[in-house]
Amino acid sequence: MPIEPLHNERELLQGISDGDEKAFAILFNHYYPLIRPFVWKFTQSARDTEEILQETFIKIWLHRYKMTEIGHLRAWIFKIASRECLYILRKNLHYRQKMAALQQESGIVNLEETPAELVQVAEISRIVQKAVAQMPVQRKRIYQMSRDEGMKPGEIAEALSLSVSTVKNVLSTSLKYIRDRLVAAGHFFLLVCLLLTRY
Repeated sequence: MPIEPLHNERELLQGISDGDEKAFAILFNHYYPLIRPFVWKFTQSARDTEEILQETFIKIWLHRYKMTEIGHLRAWIFKIASRECLYILRKNLHYRQKMAALQQESGIVNLEETPAELVQVAEISRIVQKAVAQMPVQRKRIYQMSRDEGMKPGEIAEALSLSVSTVKNVLSTSLKYIRDRLVAAGHFFLLVCLLLTRY
């Protein structure tokens, strides 16, 4: 079903930019039912879905001053929702499988998925896997426990009899190592930033 545009969208965005809560309520009521199925597809969890939707609209409100500069409102809002999906999915036990599904669907952020984008995602994945394979044994193990097993720094520290600060330092070093190789390869893709900035 095609998505109907908001009535007087430019005027509405100007109102939100000026702090008009009624204008924001109109935006919320319009986009909430459109974003919810997209988020649910990846979380399959009412709690996670509502958390993502809440965070999405909080961030929209916090960045309301940008509203009048937005060229494509729907794409911008779905980008924020996608960012929140990535953050939640990284905490799930089935992170790898769900992340693969999100990457396949991430074309919705840019409204359409192109062959070039698919090739770029595959290339990024290859570079990351190679970088991880080249890490020292303990660094690789800590990284995999965080990324693949969804463990928190405190849990990793307890499992390996290390301090939490040591684990965080190792993760930070690992992420910088991977980022440097991605940047050297010329990849400035949205998912790179999203995947490699939090732990």
